Amino acid sequence: MAARKKIPDPAYFARRLGAFLREHHPLLEKTEEMVRERSRRAWVSAWDALQSGDSVRTALQKADSVLYKGLLFSGYDTLRCVLAAEFPEVPESERHECVVRLLPLCKETFMRYDLGDSLLASPEYNHLILDLIGVVRRHIGECLY
Repeated sequence: MAARKKIPDPAYFARRLGAFLREHHPLLEKTEEMVRERSRRAWVSAWDALQSGDSVRTALQKADSVLYKGLLFSGYDTLRCVLAAEFPEVPESERHECVVRLLPLCKETFMRYDLGDSLLASPEYNHLILDLIGVVRRHIGECLY
């Protein structure tokens, strides 16, 4: 029972995942069931790690890997950053709407890359950014009012 007191309950993981999804994947079709299931699995992962002798910190890291698996890369975030860095004419207040309009136009570009959790650390990420800048340049007029 002592291990149970050292790790948060599944509701904690659900709140963290919900906040993460709202910020980084606002257009992702998500269900309460998906959040509930990932949160439960994250808690079980932490519990199992503690039972195996891992530290609380390690247990929580293992839980995070379960909670966020497959969600670390965000096309929404990437496009938002491209707009912020390369297209200052798009005001911050309009970036969300612009990204929403541009995402379908970037679908083909995204399909050329492995959008897994490791993309951000790979050299391919820079190629993706350059490709996205090109797409945005061609279509920037479609998202500016």
